Amino acid sequence: MASSSRRGFSFLYYNVFRTQRVTFDRGDAGDRQHPDSFYNQFFNVETHHMRKHILLPILIILITIACHPKLHKTGNDPEQFNHLIYNAQSHPDLYGKSTEDGLKQPPFNTWYVPNYNAYTPDSLILAKLRPELRNKTIQIFMGTWCGDSRREVPRMLKVLNICGFPPLRVEIINVGHGENDYKQSPTHEERGKNIHHVPTFIIYEKGKEINRIIETPIESLERDLLRIVNREAYTPKYAGAAMMLEKAERYARQ
Repeated sequence: MASSSRRGFSFLYYNVFRTQRVTFDRGDAGDRQHPDSFYNQFFNVETHHMRKHILLPILIILITIACHPKLHKTGNDPEQFNHLIYNAQSHPDLYGKSTEDGLKQPPFNTWYVPNYNAYTPDSLILAKLRPELRNKTIQIFMGTWCGDSRREVPRMLKVLNICGFPPLRVEIINVGHGENDYKQSPTHEERGKNIHHVPTFIIYEKGKEINRIIETPIESLERDLLRIVNREAYTPKYAGAAMMLEKAERYARQ
């Protein structure tokens, strides 16, 4: 602690005291001390009185900076995690990026926790799925206002958790359902991705989409996911709607 404190004071000295070329009064009129002499005496055991009044406040500041935890952004920043918006009836929804912990908080825990606990995935399929998830990332577009999202997202996250899939490789994005933000996120991760139904689970490998599960699985989440990561033939629901939306976006860009 002593060495780190001295480094902190050295930083303050060279960036404040020396730069400003401050002189310090010893108490005698006209007798002023050069900052280099002050610095040399600052760490001398004989300067107890001066250190008592200067050292303690600086030490408190350094400890506070070093120990203060990093927090998520707050306020109106659209990139913060677990941001809440309220509709006309004062009902809250998550908007933008969120975490699984955010879904476990009230009022979302009233549907997330029961649906998570009630789902029992096929253990034989999970054993095959686990090694195939290496080097994969998953993007989840959902809405806390959406019944299908409330059912399928807890199930998917349970499948991934049992497989030991790293949370940092899962991105959860909550879209709006108002007149001006329908199925859009505040930072527009949905652009160019044909998000027409939620939930949509997009599976990537090395940054490229392999396939996706749209709204509900064809068989089950774990079976559909295994087919996708094994590069088997798989056509998600609403594939026709995705093609039409893609053509419309291409036309709009022309």
